[in-house]
Amino acid sequence: MRQQSLEFNFDREAYLEALTRVPVFTRESIEETINLLCKMAQVIGEMGLNKLRLTETNKELLAANAQLQREISERQEAERSGRESEERYRTLFNTSRDAMVIMIPGEHFIDANPAALELFGCRDIDEFTQNTPADLSPVYQPDGVLTTDKVREVRDLTLAKGSHFFEWKHLRPNGEVFYATVLLTRMQLKDQTVLQGTIRDVTASKQAEEELKKYREHLEELVRERTAELDQANQRLQQDLRRREAAEDKLRMANRELEAFAYTVSHDLRTPLTPIIGYAHFLRECYQDRLDSQALTCLDEISEAGEKMVDLMEDLLTLARVGHVQRPAEPLDTGAIIHEVVSELSAKIAQTEVAVVVDSPPTLRIPKTFLTQIFDNLIGNAIRYAGQKDSPIEIGGERKEDLVLFYVRDHGPGIPEQERDRIFEAFYRGASSQKFPGTGVGLATVLKIARLYGGNVWVEETPGGGSTFWVEMVDVPTAAENEENSF
Repeated sequence: MRQQSLEFNFDREAYLEALTRVPVFTRESIEETINLLCKMAQVIGEMGLNKLRLTETNKELLAANAQLQREISERQEAERSGRESEERYRTLFNTSRDAMVIMIPGEHFIDANPAALELFGCRDIDEFTQNTPADLSPVYQPDGVLTTDKVREVRDLTLAKGSHFFEWKHLRPNGEVFYATVLLTRMQLKDQTVLQGTIRDVTASKQAEEELKKYREHLEELVRERTAELDQANQRLQQDLRRREAAEDKLRMANRELEAFAYTVSHDLRTPLTPIIGYAHFLRECYQDRLDSQALTCLDEISEAGEKMVDLMEDLLTLARVGHVQRPAEPLDTGAIIHEVVSELSAKIAQTEVAVVVDSPPTLRIPKTFLTQIFDNLIGNAIRYAGQKDSPIEIGGERKEDLVLFYVRDHGPGIPEQERDRIFEAFYRGASSQKFPGTGVGLATVLKIARLYGGNVWVEETPGGGSTFWVEMVDVPTAAENEENSF
């Protein structure tokens, strides 16, 4: 102790005195004290831990409360949006022009809008919702499938795909049948899966389609019948064409023979006419003073008849030659040809004091001799039968694509209607032309030339009196189309 007091520098006496004042504990009391202290420490520790736990729990409760408040707000907002959406849906549902229905899959209808009630002819929603889809349909659908099987088919397709569009045959409670298109859609309604159907009546279009189908079938039948008739007509036509070709061959041969005969006859007849006319002139000039007036008249008649026969032979030769001349390569100046004809007829024009007015006629590709023959006959006839002062003869024409028309118009007495077709016949002379010289071949020649070139000739009455002769012919665009005709 002494050494320790010196080493650590403390009062030994004071230390000893202090030791006398320290209470003395037994082993049992010390153990009890220690146990008590441990329990106190445990209690203090548990109190601190509980306080810490309480603090964490309070934090968790506060966070949970905040989350709950947020969820309540979101749910309230969702409920409000849901109510608004439901109101909008209900408005659209009730005001839609299309019929709309709602059903539980595999069960009955649970709702319908006014358009659906009207379409199905139901008085109210209660009457409608008593039915299933099969109740408002006939036993079979148009494709022959049972309606009950078809209902299951479209239901399963809609549930699987979300929507399905199809046609359906419906049946109203009063027994009326109508056709409709249906758009079936899967949807959730108050946590329940339902099917919404949008139905549109297409009965009118279906009926129109059926009518169109019947009409098409009828038309196809008519086409088949008409085709058969056309086939028969075509066969008859082919037979007619063959007969016509045979007849044309015969006609062509007959025309050639007739033309050869006309040429031969006109040539052979003209040969004896020459001395007959010559002897008549000789007798008149040489024996005029020895013959009486009756004999002289007979000689004049012989000469006149002979000269008339010569003119007839010349006309027959002209008519026979028509059809044996090719088209020219270039179009003819029709105006120049008309002026040449008018110049040759100038003596007759001066004698009748008639005026000839020539317009601007179109050009044409036909032989010059034929075009000259046409105008010589028509203008000559106009001067002969209608030539008079203050009544001009008008000549002109026009072109309509490949068709060329010419006219010669006079203001004379005209031609009776009953004679207008016959005057183009060979050797025909109307009652009004008997007092004028002529052979009756000129207009026939004009007609033959016109028909040779795809046209025709006709006569019309001139307004105010007179006759207008029209000649139409087909022009060709190129010289390559020139060909020799056999008619």
